[in-house]
Amino acid sequence: MNKLTFAIVTFLFIQLAMYAQDQDFDKFVSLDGKVTIKRESNHWFKISVPFQLISNPDFDALEGRKPRSREELFNPKYLDNLELNLFICFRNEFARKFLRAEKNDLENLQYYSASLKCMILEVGGNYVAHFLFPAAIAERDDFGGSYPELIGYVIDFSRKGIQFDVSDSIMFEKYKSKVTLEKFKTEARSKSLPNEGILIPAYKVDQSYLRDLGPVYLD
Repeated sequence: MNKLTFAIVTFLFIQLAMYAQDQDFDKFVSLDGKVTIKRESNHWFKISVPFQLISNPDFDALEGRKPRSREELFNPKYLDNLELNLFICFRNEFARKFLRAEKNDLENLQYYSASLKCMILEVGGNYVAHFLFPAAIAERDDFGGSYPELIGYVIDFSRKGIQFDVSDSIMFEKYKSKVTLEKFKTEARSKSLPNEGILIPAYKVDQSYLRDLGPVYLD
């Protein structure tokens, strides 16, 4: 094999590997629009995560064969135990201005997280998971006045310990680099721990927020 042929074969293998990796994204779950934040009341801002359930991952576990036992049997139209973890990031403008820090000073970023677990969802359905953030904290730390700005977010979908690859599930300002986004994801996971319990699933305040989602496991 000459150098040119070797280079072409290597290039094709890389392209095939990248294509195979891309096929894993949005295979089971995909985002169904933009993550939004809006003022819900005097006390709360609402963060909404729209998503669609594309297919049932239990098919993959069977590897193309039929169920052989009652334990393997499942209704492909439904999926249970889907977990959603949301991490969000705001910039503390009050601290930044007081300390006269630069706009891009990462020390002024504040992270929060919350999670929920769906009992059962219908495959092919469109859903919205709602979360609430205290308006008083957003105002105290000047996250953007009446319209707080999400600096970034991470959305993790998983089931039985297996995480699903979902396109655009990480956002951090205008950055697109995979390395930068993965670093932000790591920061969001670790630095949101001290603020646990501040961002909450909206159903904990009012279960009518489940109308766009369905039944969940209550803590």
